[in-house]
Amino acid sequence: MLGLPCLGLMLGAGALGADGVPDIYLPYLQDNPPDIVEELPEQRIGDVIVREFWFLSRVIPETGARCEIHSILARPAAPGPHPAILFCHGGGGYTHRERTAIIGWAEKGYVCIGQDQAGFANASAALSRGPYFDGGATTAGATAFTATPDATASALYDGIVAALRSLSILRTHPDVDTSRIGVFGGSWGGYMTNMMAALGGEKFAAAFPIYGAGYYDLASVWMPTLEAMPDDQRERWLAAFDPGRLATNTRADYMILQATDDWFFWPPSVQATLDNIPAEGPGPRKNWLFSPNDYHAIRLPGGTGDPRVNHTKHRTYMEYIHGSALHELAAEGRRPG
Repeated sequence: MLGLPCLGLMLGAGALGADGVPDIYLPYLQDNPPDIVEELPEQRIGDVIVREFWFLSRVIPETGARCEIHSILARPAAPGPHPAILFCHGGGGYTHRERTAIIGWAEKGYVCIGQDQAGFANASAALSRGPYFDGGATTAGATAFTATPDATASALYDGIVAALRSLSILRTHPDVDTSRIGVFGGSWGGYMTNMMAALGGEKFAAAFPIYGAGYYDLASVWMPTLEAMPDDQRERWLAAFDPGRLATNTRADYMILQATDDWFFWPPSVQATLDNIPAEGPGPRKNWLFSPNDYHAIRLPGGTGDPRVNHTKHRTYMEYIHGSALHELAAEGRRPG
């Protein structure tokens, strides 16, 4: 088993910027929305307006390759400001498959955006364009575990940048209340939720990951993958991509659902991530639920089988109830955005 972080791990990803965020992400945290390179006509579905478009996430300096990310944004037809959700799909997922869920959040009164996530999307089915997607990767994580010559070589870097770009779209959208932005996802989407909460800091009022956590080298199914990496590459990867190590920057009110017998993310990795999330004084609330004897499911009331929610629109009943309460608290000014 590999050890907990040290200074060398943090330095492996390059210099650190404000709040301990690796500098490779700082250009995408400036609330500068990306260029829209293609857009389909807007659709109205009931009381929801749906936009489907591709944005230029980044141009890879070494090759000039363009990462054009397929995205769906749904919003209430009524004028805002509305709370918002950054939606992160799970491993092997892609935005078009999550269209119903994105619209489901809008039906509940949120502006919701979802985007393809390089590094763990099903690239053969996704509609995004760029090196990861043009290669047709179908195995979640297949090109994520590399950091040579540096961390930006990992496909996961482009997945994180895509989510940060979507955050900038939300933060500059005229119908979004920027003090009430949440982030949500399950499995690899739960991992991404933790990353966004850590990198975004005060930009998020609420974070609700399901299963995904940090400290992959401490207790997860990916431990052998990390152990097989050369030491320097593993240190760069952990410094850039492990949300548990970056969790000290989390400022969102936080709730994680975890299955005790989950085969991907194990309880010690979740606990180590939680331990790094500050919760003193004016800091965020943090909560967690361990569903006993469950395997990548939450069978407790409010979980993945709760009949009170349409599971094509929401993974669990708890996610919406928790998110609503947190957004109401933020609206009352308890936590500025």
